[in-house]
Amino acid sequence: MQRKRLIYVIGNAKNVGKTTVLKHVVAKESSACVTSIGLDGERFDSLTGGLKPSITLDANSSVVTAERFLDAHRFEIIQHVEHNPIVGDIFLARVLLKSDVIVAGATFKAINALMHVKGFDVVVVDGALDRLIHAGFADDSQLAVVVGEGSPAVGEHEVVSWLTKVLSLLHIPLAPQDVKAKLQNSHSLKFLDSSGNVVEVKAKSLLGEDVDLRKLGSGWLYVPGILFSSVAKRFCNIKFCLSNPFALVGTGPISANIYTVRKIHIHGVYTSFFARPDLEKKVHEIVRMYGLSCENVLSVEFKEGFQ
Repeated sequence: MQRKRLIYVIGNAKNVGKTTVLKHVVAKESSACVTSIGLDGERFDSLTGGLKPSITLDANSSVVTAERFLDAHRFEIIQHVEHNPIVGDIFLARVLLKSDVIVAGATFKAINALMHVKGFDVVVVDGALDRLIHAGFADDSQLAVVVGEGSPAVGEHEVVSWLTKVLSLLHIPLAPQDVKAKLQNSHSLKFLDSSGNVVEVKAKSLLGEDVDLRKLGSGWLYVPGILFSSVAKRFCNIKFCLSNPFALVGTGPISANIYTVRKIHIHGVYTSFFARPDLEKKVHEIVRMYGLSCENVLSVEFKEGFQ
């Protein structure tokens, strides 16, 4: 059976065209299920008050959202997914009639469960602005990266820094297969020494400047949570193996002793610049450095086929 695909749509700021890109991605799939880490599909943005594009789904497509957003005349409830304390019970539903949808409330646990549900080939997730780390929990997931000036507008430094960070984290090398086999799927810090022995590290996390790992010697340290880049730089003899590549926190170049057990792929890079051709040019240059190209969210050609 073909493996179900998982696509996260992420953006660097509010109002950069993330919802437009989501509709573009869904339109190209024969059978998709749409959900959201945050709350999306409202007519007006909850932070800026600006008008937002609705998420429109065709008949027979699937959606995971809160029960209160599912009109019984337009949606058939398939199964209960989980309870969200903010928006209530979350359900998987089939769209009966082409409808505008408010999509809300999915957690990583719910998204992971969807990967084993029949009826669609791809799960498309509208990622929350402040939860980039969610996009790195699943192996072989794909990122649709949307970058623009936003509204309210963000500065050049913020745009360039965010894009560079995302693309560099996606290029953290994978740990060797034998290391992955021994360390991945653990919920605690584990150390693989030079003799091939795996031991649990007696520390709750690697947070804090007082972390001392010198007694471990050389080997591989599996990190299921956050890792500060400054810690990796202090202990060059240790190869740090991240469960989630987006769990690396810090600035500057990524140390050569940082690896990951999860490979995240680029689905596409999409730009949305109304009045900053200079910044758009710089974004294209950065993207080309990683062997990629961009699509313009604002072009007529881009929007054809799903409006």
